[in-house]
Amino acid sequence: MTIDIKTPLVVLLLLMSGSPTAFLYGWSWNSAENVLPSLREDLDKEIAAYRQQVGNGLNIHERIIQLDRIVGNYQPLGLNVVDLETERSRLLLQDRQQQLRSAEVQDQASTLFEKGVSNYKEGQYQVSLETFREAERLLPQDSAIKEVRRKLEGITPIIEKEEGGTLGGELIRVAITRYLDNDPKRALNALIYASEKVNDRREIPRLLQLVESNHPEVEPPRLTAGIMLVDHKLQLALEAIYDGRYLSAISECTEVLDIEPKNVLAMTRLGSAYYAMNEMNKAKQVWTRALQLDPNNDVLRKFLYGKQGSSRVEATRK
Repeated sequence: MTIDIKTPLVVLLLLMSGSPTAFLYGWSWNSAENVLPSLREDLDKEIAAYRQQVGNGLNIHERIIQLDRIVGNYQPLGLNVVDLETERSRLLLQDRQQQLRSAEVQDQASTLFEKGVSNYKEGQYQVSLETFREAERLLPQDSAIKEVRRKLEGITPIIEKEEGGTLGGELIRVAITRYLDNDPKRALNALIYASEKVNDRREIPRLLQLVESNHPEVEPPRLTAGIMLVDHKLQLALEAIYDGRYLSAISECTEVLDIEPKNVLAMTRLGSAYYAMNEMNKAKQVWTRALQLDPNNDVLRKFLYGKQGSSRVEATRK
């Protein structure tokens, strides 16, 4: 008779003993290994292969999967796998501890990331660099941390901190913040505008070169001789409104307000773009803020309080 290895163990024992009585009174689970030595040999081979994989660098999660498989295959056949079960329990505990440590490290690195962002927004670039380096030591594979750290290493040789308080200082802070926030277009705007308005800050051309070299894909605005950046963008915004390109107009106006937060004309045209898009509440908010800055502005007053249905877009090009 041919005996398949898949034949139930009880049937195998009955066949080997020759009588039901021998099975009932002569066998116990503890003697299964003596009854089927080939299973023990198979188990030993499985364990040897597993140990070799461990020696080759099998990680904890993969080890647990392997042990689950071996124990699940051989324990129901009555083989002694207590050592493997003990090892599996230890690895499960170790895996859980690693997961907890990993979560703690993630939290610490996230806290440091936020602290580093706060540092550079306050103009503390060297302090921010040290903070991001500390975060990178915790999470060396995090690409976002690596990128900010790399950019800060380019900034700190030019300027370690900027306290602001002057037009040049404020524009430098805006430019570096936009650069580190991965908004190179607005960073270039701030630096170009600073180069037009400030003559006593040697850091400005160096920062401008840094941003341009790191973002060659961003094309600087093409300014006509004698035309300043803000005037250029305000004209582009007005043309975009008349052409029905309202999102472009909004973009140009917000870029102006990024470097000149109190520019009333930029607010006026921004409100016009919102109004043309039927964003009435946004238009009203922007125009109201502009009128607070320029209370005698008749155009704004007409936009806000003129007769129902009147156009809110400037009637003439400037």
